[in-house]
Amino acid sequence: MTTSRAWELPKQLWETASKPQNNPVHGFPAIKFEYFFLLLDSCPAFPYNQGMDIPSGFWGTLIACALYGAVHSALASHTVKGWAERRFGAWAQRTYRLFFVFMASLTTLALAAVPLILPDRPLYVIPFPWVVLTLAVQAFAVWGLLMALRQTDALSFLGLRQLSDPQPLRRRAQSGELITGGFYGMVRHPLYLFSLILIWLFPVVTWNILALMIGISAYLYVGTLLEERKLLDEFGEAYARYRRDTPMIFPRLFPRRPKTPRPEGE
Repeated sequence: MTTSRAWELPKQLWETASKPQNNPVHGFPAIKFEYFFLLLDSCPAFPYNQGMDIPSGFWGTLIACALYGAVHSALASHTVKGWAERRFGAWAQRTYRLFFVFMASLTTLALAAVPLILPDRPLYVIPFPWVVLTLAVQAFAVWGLLMALRQTDALSFLGLRQLSDPQPLRRRAQSGELITGGFYGMVRHPLYLFSLILIWLFPVVTWNILALMIGISAYLYVGTLLEERKLLDEFGEAYARYRRDTPMIFPRLFPRRPKTPRPEGE
C-alpha cells in the first residue's frame, strides 16, 4: 500500500461505518467488534480461516516500537547518564535533560509516521454516536495529563530549569520531594494512565495502528518497571512505602481498608 493510499483509510472507514446497513443497532451504527477476531483468525493456530494475512506493516510497526523503546530506555538509564556526566561534566548537567526531551520528541514523531508509510488494512472505527463518548473520555485524559504534569516541576521535566540551575544527573532525593497527592495519590504513574486512555480510544484503527497501540502499551509497562527501580534508588524507603500504598498505573475500584491492629494476646 502506498503512502497516499494509507492516508485514505480513515476516510473510507468512516464512510463504511456510517452506513446503517453495515452495522445497525437500534437505528445507530455500532462498532464492528468482529474485526477484533481478525488477529486470531490470521494466526496459524486457527487454520479454519484461510487467506487472512496480517499486513507486513503490522510487524514493521511493532519492530519500530521496540527500537523506540530501546533508544528511549537507554537514554534514560543511569548508565548513559553517568557516562555523559563523566564525559561532559557540568555541561551534561545543564543540557542532558533538554537533549533527552528533544530526542524523545524526534523519535516519537518518527514512530508516529511509521504506520502511515507501511502497508496497512482497516480493522474498525468507532462510529457516531459512540465516538462522541470516547472523544469526551480522551478530552478528559488530555486534561488529566496536563494536571498531572502541573503537579510536577514542568520546567525541570522539559529540561529548561537545568540550563540555569545544573543538577547532578543521578542524586539521592529528599523524601519531601516525592509527590504523592492529587492524581499521584490515586496511582503512581498517572501520566501513563492517561496516555493509555488516549491510545486505546483512538477512533480509527488499522492493523498498523493496532500494532502501535500494542507496542506503546508494552513499552509503557516495561518502562514503568525500569523507572520504578530508579525511583526506589532515588527516594529509598519513602518510595517503598508509597509503592505499597498506591497502585502503579490503574486505580483501585474500591479503596483499601486500613489495617486495624489486633489486640495483644489474640
